[in-house]
Amino acid sequence: MKKNELKFLEALEANKSINLKKARALQGQAENAQKQKYNKTVELSKYVAKAANWFDSPEGQLELETANVTWSKADFGLNVFGWQKSFFYKLVKVGNLDSKVITDFAKSESKQTVENLLKFNRGDVAPAKAKKEPPFQMTVFIKGEKQKLTLSGSNPEEYIITSKMSKANAIKALEMALAAVKDQMKED
Repeated sequence: MKKNELKFLEALEANKSINLKKARALQGQAENAQKQKYNKTVELSKYVAKAANWFDSPEGQLELETANVTWSKADFGLNVFGWQKSFFYKLVKVGNLDSKVITDFAKSESKQTVENLLKFNRGDVAPAKAKKEPPFQMTVFIKGEKQKLTLSGSNPEEYIITSKMSKANAIKALEMALAAVKDQMKED
């Protein structure tokens, strides 16, 4: 982020009428609820797949015949779980997936949904990518103070300083960090 963008964000954080702190907290809760829903649906899918596999088995067919029930598999999904055919079949597919596929999908950058999991299984969603770290980032703490100074950027010539330190303390922190790096390079 550019220096002016960071200043703008700091000003928004301080703006009481916007209340970004509360908005971010709620955003995090919503994202967690979405993740929990996905995880519970994947867990549920194992039971749905087991029930669908039973329905297809000779034992299941015999029980249906004995009870004089003539359901299709889609009828079974609707009458047992209350779901339309498409959602029922999606959960059956997810429930029959190898656990490695589910684990690999969890590592991907895709939004965690049943639909995206099935796309991932078909190869329609890219596998996990390495998370991009800023090529240049350094954080400095001054011992005994609660403040920190962070430098980051795409290269050392173009960097952003994020700090609430005074200029004097920031310079002191950078000098201390530089001395520590020089000492460490001597040891290596």
